[in-house]
Amino acid sequence: MKSFLLILISLLMGIAAFGQNSLPDSIIKRNIDSIVHKPPLGSINDLENIFTPREKQELDSLIKVVEKESKTEIVVLSLDTLPVKGISFDSTALFIAKEWWIGRRYHDRGVLIAFSKHMRNIRIENSFAIIKIISDAETSEIINTIIIPQFKQGKYFQGIEQGIIAFRNRIK
Repeated sequence: MKSFLLILISLLMGIAAFGQNSLPDSIIKRNIDSIVHKPPLGSINDLENIFTPREKQELDSLIKVVEKESKTEIVVLSLDTLPVKGISFDSTALFIAKEWWIGRRYHDRGVLIAFSKHMRNIRIENSFAIIKIISDAETSEIINTIIIPQFKQGKYFQGIEQGIIAFRNRIK
């Protein structure tokens, strides 16, 4: 009887582990790949078409300066829809940050700023090396005191620009 229970428990644990790891990631990856380019199109991936061409150019120039000064890769992503129903915006941003390997050129120094005007959401994903420099609390402060106030006024370019400058000042 004990051996039967051990076999049953082992079998159930194996099924649970398999179901949690492989199926959701493969579904997420397939659906994200169908919407989000891999690798990213550059530092500005405006899938929601929020920025004007000039704003994209200005943000890209700012990001290049930050990258040169601090050896940190920053990628901006606007999403108009979630690629996988039932997966949160935050989980989607994390998955994309991992899939795109943001920061790999600079020993894992990377930042993904993902937001959606349509869904009214924002998430900043910091790589492991950046987390040692900027805490989650500091990242939340940048979002809540710098980016969101601009977004509430419909100033998406200014919010992202000022957010990037705030990161630049903290990671120098």
